[in-house]
Amino acid sequence: MPFILILIFFYSVGSFMDVREFAVSTCSDWWCFFTFNLVHLSFIHLLVNSFVFLSYWRKMKDVINLYFFIPLIIITPALAAMLSSRNTPTLGASAVVYTMIGLYLVAFPLPKDILIKFLFLIIISFVFTFFFSSVNTGIHIYSFLISLVVSLLNRRFIHAKGQ
Repeated sequence: MPFILILIFFYSVGSFMDVREFAVSTCSDWWCFFTFNLVHLSFIHLLVNSFVFLSYWRKMKDVINLYFFIPLIIITPALAAMLSSRNTPTLGASAVVYTMIGLYLVAFPLPKDILIKFLFLIIISFVFTFFFSSVNTGIHIYSFLISLVVSLLNRRFIHAKGQ
């Protein structure tokens, strides 16, 4: 997956230079609203985001319309970063992951009992992030909600032709 290779590239570059300039905060340049997703300062952070991204991507890649998916995972995290910007720099691909979760819930309607369990896990993940001051919980919540609403409003464009 090209996205994961880009994440690994940026992580590798971080060994030679300070990549925190690509992170987003209240005083960032405009382009940081698009680059913060690519930067990870720890291998565990990169590993978790990559694993979750690939888990959803495997289920979605043959069904989702890429002309809907690609702009969604670029624009939604940028909007979420604008809405949740703070002085502490934010970085990592978790905004992309939460965007994918919102799209997944619309693209693959779950039975009610599984949906309740799934939403419970999402709520736990949001609550969990409140315990770490370095985590920008707002960006996760906004990414999920924006993606969910945009996907609901554009339901007919989500699936690739023939699906």
